[in-house]
Amino acid sequence: MAAPNPAVDAFPDDPLVQSVTAYVKEYMQNYDASHAWDHIERVVALAHHIYAQSDPAFQSTLDLRTIHLAALLHDVGDHKYLPPGASSQTQIQTLLLSLSLSNLNSTSNSTSDSTSNSNPTSTSDSLSTSNTKPDPNSDPNSCTPTLAQKIQTICSAVSYSSEIKNPSRVTSLIASHPELAVVQDADRLDAMGAVGIGRMFTFGG
Repeated sequence: MAAPNPAVDAFPDDPLVQSVTAYVKEYMQNYDASHAWDHIERVVALAHHIYAQSDPAFQSTLDLRTIHLAALLHDVGDHKYLPPGASSQTQIQTLLLSLSLSNLNSTSNSTSDSTSNSNPTSTSDSLSTSNTKPDPNSDPNSCTPTLAQKIQTICSAVSYSSEIKNPSRVTSLIASHPELAVVQDADRLDAMGAVGIGRMFTFGG
């Protein structure tokens, strides 16, 4: 059994991070060993290490939760594994918003049930609470459309092939989303050394 990875468990009380972790664990079972869950764990750990060791001025421009989510999701919808003609341009963005809404609805329903049980005579108040749509902007553990788009953008530019194809675009994205540089470096570090060579042979056959 593999040893626990503290970095992967860095947000134990964040419902969105926990939902994304569970999703990615299952999703990566469809990939070969070169892009399996072990690879994701290592990239997350490396990303946390890079963040922790970064210059304070650069670190102040980064959001660790964004780095964590992007590291978890960077291989979801990888073009190397897509069927011919398939696209994953909004797959990660859609996933994040869906998981976030599901978590918010679950929390809202739990709160409504708790209120009803503690004060069963307040029927109108219960109905009012249940009809209130959850607002992702008011919950720091959820995912706003802006954050979902940002993580989608980061993940779409992590791969080496993306940078080779359009280096100026990636440079521009790093300027606006510095978290990309962290996840990008973490992913490439995992392609080095004995582990990287093993991953190359696994993917190449």
